[in-house]
Amino acid sequence: MTKPELLLNYVHIDEDVPLITDGIVIEINRKHLEQDVTFIGFTRKVPIGYGDGLETTPGVDVLGNLWDDLHAFKDQVKERVAGPEEVGVILPCSENGFYNYFAGLRSVADDCKVQGRIDQWILPRGEYIFCTIEAENFDALVSNDLFLLKQYCFVLIHIVSN
Repeated sequence: MTKPELLLNYVHIDEDVPLITDGIVIEINRKHLEQDVTFIGFTRKVPIGYGDGLETTPGVDVLGNLWDDLHAFKDQVKERVAGPEEVGVILPCSENGFYNYFAGLRSVADDCKVQGRIDQWILPRGEYIFCTIEAENFDALVSNDLFLLKQYCFVLIHIVSN
């Protein structure tokens, strides 16, 4: 199947059809989850301006370090990991001007009491629209491709809502 190029103003959004742009592959799928899905991982408080390169300490990649920690942790808890799914979730923060970012691995259980430093996030059962992304490598993903994904998803949401 040919993957449409978004730069060619492809505006029809098909579910389960990969879209290619700027070296990344984006796919939008609708899924119904029959049961809650549990993820275990780590949470970091991040300034709201972080995604735009604002309010950050030069040379410190908070989210990159978080994902590095998660990948190192993954080897320690192989028996608790249920497949290759990883998730990054922006969550509210009680401190003004910040959000919490959770990076996690799909877990076989809904219990995070393995070690005190593990956080847990549960995706409740229900109907969802998932946006998956494929990048050349992890560095490209976290340094540029997630920004591109955010831009394209905003455009897609705008097109759908009009």
